Amino acid sequence: MDVSRLLAILGFIIIGVASRLLPHPPSFSSINAIALFSAFYLGNRWLSSVTILLVVFLSDVVLGFHSTVPFVYLSFGLIILIGYRIKSRMFLQRVPLACFTASFLFFLITNFGVWMTSSLYPKTVDGLGLCYLAAIPFLANQVLGDFAYGSLLFGYVHLWKNCVHAKRGHLKSS
Repeated sequence: MDVSRLLAILGFIIIGVASRLLPHPPSFSSINAIALFSAFYLGNRWLSSVTILLVVFLSDVVLGFHSTVPFVYLSFGLIILIGYRIKSRMFLQRVPLACFTASFLFFLITNFGVWMTSSLYPKTVDGLGLCYLAAIPFLANQVLGDFAYGSLLFGYVHLWKNCVHAKRGHLKSS
């Protein structure tokens, strides 16, 4: 593994853990964006999965584990697959849609987990509906967080590549 890839993974872990542990609005974290971006940037589903699992596990050690952990981890695995599809298809044009899809997928899976594993809502279709309804404010923060962190991660690489290409072009013309 090259140094830049290792540094990227360490950076993802630091940013991800910090975004969960430092004070922030509920559900406004970098994890979905890192899951998307790590699959895009690293291009390796296994490496991306291990990276995200480390981020979530390390922060869960501090925050505590809960009954919906399997649903949370499953959602990140599916989000990595979305990020991998961005890489294999047309990438930057699809990032906003991928960010929204990641937010919505996380919302659907984790709140289904809340409904399944807690006694907060009756185990009926109405109870599931109430669970999703109560979680809508968290979805709004999730979407904002995913767009903010996704824009930073994908935008940084886009700017970096353009800057490097511009410098190379400048050096060739000199």
